[in-house]
Amino acid sequence: MKSPAVITALWDDDAKVWVATSEDIPGLFAQADTFEELVDLLPDLAADLLSASGWSGSVHDPVPLEILARHHSLAYPGQQ
Repeated sequence: MKSPAVITALWDDDAKVWVATSEDIPGLFAQADTFEELVDLLPDLAADLLSASGWSGSVHDPVPLEILARHHSLAYPGQQ
C-alpha cells in the first residue's frame, strides 16, 4: 500500500465551515458546513486533482487519504 496523502481539516470559526488543504495533493482546497460533508467530498476531489497533476495509477492502485482534523473548543468543569 502506498503512503497516505495527508489532508488537514481545520474549523474556521469566523466562516463557520471546515476547510481542508493538503501539501501532498497539489491544489486541494475544500470547505463544507460539517466535517462529515467534507470527508464525503474529499475522495473525488483528491482523485480529480491527482489525475490532473499527472498521477499515472489506476483504479486498482488507489491512494489512501489520511484526514487530520483540528477543532478548538472550551470545557468548563463544574458548570452544567
